[in-house]
Amino acid sequence: MRACLRVYILPLELQSCLFFKLLSLDNHRSLPLQVNQFFPTKTGSTDTTIEDLFATNGYMLDVIIKNTLKVSELKDDTNRSTSLIVALVGRMTKSSQQLHAIIDCGAILAGTNLREFSQSLLQYFKDDSFGGILYYDDIDLHDWVILEKSGRCLPKDISPVRDEDAFVIFDEPRCRGTDLKLRTEAVALLTLAPNM
Repeated sequence: MRACLRVYILPLELQSCLFFKLLSLDNHRSLPLQVNQFFPTKTGSTDTTIEDLFATNGYMLDVIIKNTLKVSELKDDTNRSTSLIVALVGRMTKSSQQLHAIIDCGAILAGTNLREFSQSLLQYFKDDSFGGILYYDDIDLHDWVILEKSGRCLPKDISPVRDEDAFVIFDEPRCRGTDLKLRTEAVALLTLAPNM
């Protein structure tokens, strides 16, 4: 069986996207069987909070559909797909639309040494567009680190490179609930696994 991965490239709208997972009302599959999801009914109240919460999923789909720049489907095994992601980042650095982050919801980078992966990406950032690559080091430091162009790797808090001046890799465990300051015009490569 061949793995199939969808890769979406879309502008990040982190200001409006942060609450998507928190406000998503379709969580009945994650509740214990003896717990029923509560759906409030209209009571004639003028409070629109509940209606706004129900509209969140539709709003997020609208944001994704309207702002997606490209959709690609990778049909290959995970090892090969990782190199295809590197090649895709390389192509994007040569195009007019600059890529600022990878959001790996599809876990294509699972089991990948992110330091080695980041070093393979550094070759595409020879200009001054980025000061380094920001990723979570779960091997040595267990913290966010910035791999600078010089090859020096420092914890994010003591690196001279700011978050918004770095290319960011959000691996699967950190693609939800992570708060980093990125450029307002940031564009991300978003990976989705099959059946997502």
